[in-house]
Amino acid sequence: TTCPMTGVLPGEDVAKSIYTLNMTIQYDSARPGEFIEKGFAYNFPNVVLFTWSKAGPDGRPYYDRSLQMQCVEAAGKILFVGINFLARSPSVPKGEIDEMFSKAAEIGIDKYGGDRAGMYMVKHEGCRYPVS
Repeated sequence: TTCPMTGVLPGEDVAKSIYTLNMTIQYDSARPGEFIEKGFAYNFPNVVLFTWSKAGPDGRPYYDRSLQMQCVEAAGKILFVGINFLARSPSVPKGEIDEMFSKAAEIGIDKYGGDRAGMYMVKHEGCRYPVS
């Protein structure tokens, strides 16, 4: 994905540079909802905690949004926690974002950074997405 970084951290504007990030995923079908994501030269264990679906043109449900959590631990210490609100669409209505924050609080990841104070929005205008 290549995207201008125009997200806003709470109370500050971040550098408006172009960032390209190539990430790969290792998935084991015996462990649905879990995968290893490689980016920034590190492997991040990921867990999909909740998904929303919508009906597609064919009437069948498809993935619409999800909550994802990464946690890197070494020597009994947590080194990194990442919480992602992911959406199929680059533009998500405010009500759906509110719903994602509510679900994050309900399942308890708000205390690890999954709340409004701990997250920032990445705007997707001007992004190029690879197709594979």
